[in-house]
Amino acid sequence: MVCPLRGTHWGSKTTFAAGRAGRAPVIHQRRQRPQRPAALVLDARERHSLTSVRSLGRAGIEVIPADPHSYTPAFRSRFCSRRAVLPDPHDADAYVDRVIELCEMLGSPVVMTGHDGSIAALRSRRTELDAVARVALARENPLSVAVDKHATQAVAARLGVPVPPGRTVTDMAAAAAAIDELGLPLVVKPALSWKINGTRGFGVQLSIELTRGAALSRIGSLVEKGMTVLVQRWLPGARDAISLFVADDAVLAKFAVRTSRMYPVIGGDSIIRETIPLPSDISAMAESLVRELGLEGYCEVEFRRDERGQPYLMEINPRLNAGVEVAVRAGVNVPLMLYQWAAGERLRPALQYATGRRMRWLAGDARWLAAALANPEHPDAPSRAAAIAMFIAEFLRPAGYDYVAHDDLAPALLEVVRTGMSAGDRIAALRR
Repeated sequence: MVCPLRGTHWGSKTTFAAGRAGRAPVIHQRRQRPQRPAALVLDARERHSLTSVRSLGRAGIEVIPADPHSYTPAFRSRFCSRRAVLPDPHDADAYVDRVIELCEMLGSPVVMTGHDGSIAALRSRRTELDAVARVALARENPLSVAVDKHATQAVAARLGVPVPPGRTVTDMAAAAAAIDELGLPLVVKPALSWKINGTRGFGVQLSIELTRGAALSRIGSLVEKGMTVLVQRWLPGARDAISLFVADDAVLAKFAVRTSRMYPVIGGDSIIRETIPLPSDISAMAESLVRELGLEGYCEVEFRRDERGQPYLMEINPRLNAGVEVAVRAGVNVPLMLYQWAAGERLRPALQYATGRRMRWLAGDARWLAAALANPEHPDAPSRAAAIAMFIAEFLRPAGYDYVAHDDLAPALLEVVRTGMSAGDRIAALRR
């Protein structure tokens, strides 16, 4: 259900003046401010979706966040003019039906998304959606390669971009051989983060496995679902990403973000993000990959380094992500650029950005600390003492905090309530 509109539309105003005798009245059309298309921001529960709502709202654009969950911080933003509750993207057809219905109501809005599940659902009926909306996603051919880690790594290997030592697995015999060859610990991840079978979708996260039995079990569960599995050697170094905005074969924005920790501890959502100077090695690699694929719009090319600092390609994220908030604060307004690109508006390059800008997801950091204390043997977790010291030290460093904005406080207050309720549920479960 969509709530009533709050705000003002710029509509056409026509005035009539009497003409000379025997002539029809003269119609004078008053010059009007052009009406920009509305923005339908899907996956409103995501932190980067709230960033998009705020960035577009501050630019005077009508913003409608949409999500399956009604208890969503972006719905409480002062920049939210209307809001929509959607079906779960696991039911891909119902989800897309509702999105198309909203687009028809809004009159060809710009549709922005930041989750693998919604992208997979929209791609399943892209032609229908393109008929009623301006979708802020790359064209289907390059997009289909970018969302497939196996296909992406094949392109990378052709270009000489390093990929992690590993094997592609589709059966259990290959799984056993891969484990024997690569050793432990191992990273196990599906080639597609979200897969649609018929009209139903499901998502799968990567995992790190410490024993042969656990690795075989994890791989087996993915193979049973008909998924192609990447089995890779674990890398201990820094997580660096290059984000690019490309339009008409020109790079209009390019910046680098380093992620210090994630929740879940490996392969999860980023917690600490900091803008860094463009590393010369991965900067060139990322741009060559994006150009080879023909990707346009916004994307993030993620790398991880080994113990010697050698970078290896992890994946390409052709969508909004958690690095968007720190980019906006560093001077690159990715959501507005994405909107302008989809709407056919003029784009201005944003090739300069401030380094050393930091963002912290406090609730995620608390969960990371709890996970590190409970499982200190995890390869990506520090010792218990180091984890506590890292968590406390972060309060002493200048940083922005996810959900917090001085001109839009309600989303942060709702997130505090949500976090408290979630913590209370976990404590209650432990007591039972």
